[in-house]
Amino acid sequence: MNKQKNFFLVSAILIGLAINGCKEKTDAANTAENKSGNLLIFNDLSYNEDPKINEVARLIGAKPLPEGSEYIPITKTKTYQGYYEQINSAWANFETKHLNLLDGWKKDHSTRQCGENLFYPFSGPDILHALKFFPEAQTVHMFALERLGGLPKPDVNQPEKEAKKLFSLIEAIKASLDYHYFITSYMSGQVGENEYSGVVGIMLFALARLDIQVLDVYPVQVSQQGKLEKVPGGDFAKASSIAIFFKNPGDKKPRVVVYFKGDASDTGLAKNPNLLTYLHGLKGYSTLLKAASYLMHDKTFDDMRTQIMAQSQCILTESSGIPFHYINNGNWNVQYFGVYNGPLVYFKNRFDPYLYTIMKDKAQPLPFDYGYRRGQGMSHIIFAERKPSYPYFEPTYDGSAIVGETTSWNNGQYYFVFKPDEKTIEGRLKYKNGDSDK
Repeated sequence: MNKQKNFFLVSAILIGLAINGCKEKTDAANTAENKSGNLLIFNDLSYNEDPKINEVARLIGAKPLPEGSEYIPITKTKTYQGYYEQINSAWANFETKHLNLLDGWKKDHSTRQCGENLFYPFSGPDILHALKFFPEAQTVHMFALERLGGLPKPDVNQPEKEAKKLFSLIEAIKASLDYHYFITSYMSGQVGENEYSGVVGIMLFALARLDIQVLDVYPVQVSQQGKLEKVPGGDFAKASSIAIFFKNPGDKKPRVVVYFKGDASDTGLAKNPNLLTYLHGLKGYSTLLKAASYLMHDKTFDDMRTQIMAQSQCILTESSGIPFHYINNGNWNVQYFGVYNGPLVYFKNRFDPYLYTIMKDKAQPLPFDYGYRRGQGMSHIIFAERKPSYPYFEPTYDGSAIVGETTSWNNGQYYFVFKPDEKTIEGRLKYKNGDSDK
């Protein structure tokens, strides 16, 4: 499993912890206002709208700036014009081949019933898919490994120099638009090279491209009491987490995404007791998983898996997220989309013959790529809703890479039995109940 980390540790292991909901939506902290009129979210966090932050987001996103913006001279440079052309070309291709297809599918597959809180572990800076799959989310928690960077402050006195800095974003953005997820091992050399190319810059890019107004950005930390608070002095260099406040067109109140940079393994979480306290307080959210490297199939990540299973109302995943037998147990209403022909060969021991059989009979069409198996007809989604009869429960953490449950399938035997790279796969099921190593 440790070897797997270095291959497709998707910005997915990017643990971008997307747990929308430090509080349930009934909590007064999500609706009360302080004396200055700022919405209180996540205990004592508040925002102060700064129009310049939204202008920075639009500069990064190659979107038109408001008339009179001090950043317009940067957009007039030859370097920025080249950046503008590349970004818009990549985005147009992304819209045609992916985003428009996703939007069309979502019209018939609502997640409104899943609530307003979203948890997105192993996310990387992928705020885009979080908001597309769960557009009602008011709070999003993401957990990943990419460097935060900082809030860019363009130097208007050196427009050409600032435009050149933006080019550090090109490869990171184009790769994510091509693959639809962030590859951690690849992105580690791309993300955070300067203040534009960190997590903050990438997320501002996505929000701007979706025409979402960015209100405020600042670093946060978790107190010993498990509460989110501002980092004293607002120093991004000393922070491992950030909060971004934003509004969709028509929103009456702000939304917020919190990104935690850190290690989501059992031992990594155990070294961060404040964060564990915070996680333990999260209730009734939905979970999004994509290209998660099958990490939670292993006992080294079973604490994060337990957290998800204990408190999720809905889970939208594919096979690399939650092991299927945790969902296929009568406690969840499950829908299947696309085609499951097994994992990439690198993850061959995670091939699940039960999932293959069920999806072959029950899956509905999926018109866009999702997860690792790119290419028409090769992706799948599993959407599970918790049954009313299945109560939430308190998560427990073992904090150990040795103790816990692992799911694997006869060292990859079934991967080769089914030959998942072939289009015609007829079942010769050679397994018995209980073959999975739990």
